[in-house]
Amino acid sequence: MLGFFYDAGFDTGTKLAADDIAGIIVVNGWRNVIYLASGLLALAFAPRHARRTAATLAGFYLVYGVWGLIGTDHDIGNILEVLPLTDEDNVLHLVIGGLGAIAAFADGPLPGLPRRKPRPKRRRRRSGGDEASKPAAKPPASSRSRA
Repeated sequence: MLGFFYDAGFDTGTKLAADDIAGIIVVNGWRNVIYLASGLLALAFAPRHARRTAATLAGFYLVYGVWGLIGTDHDIGNILEVLPLTDEDNVLHLVIGGLGAIAAFADGPLPGLPRRKPRPKRRRRRSGGDEASKPAAKPPASSRSRA
């Protein structure tokens, strides 16, 4: 949220502009949206799926950090001419991704999907001589009514 106070512009391409937060992290409107969206997604999904949420965000930020390293040249660059980056930003993204991976896999690998228990086969009831449990017999053919 702090980034919106520094630069909330959504310029792209040759008009891409950004501002520094504390002289370290470069921000613009698009990056602010990414940080805000990833935080809101984490808050929404983490209570029920904490490990999967941590693993997903770890993967996102690790890809974001590596892509940023590839896209920066002499400490400045951008991704898709929308997201301005510096080497410090890339390190931050890699650290966030690494911490997310540690959080996701600290207890071991992610659990697999639960297996369904096979249903027990139903047994048919056998009548043991109880007349009430026997089905009613069909009347003889001669006593049926003709329509």
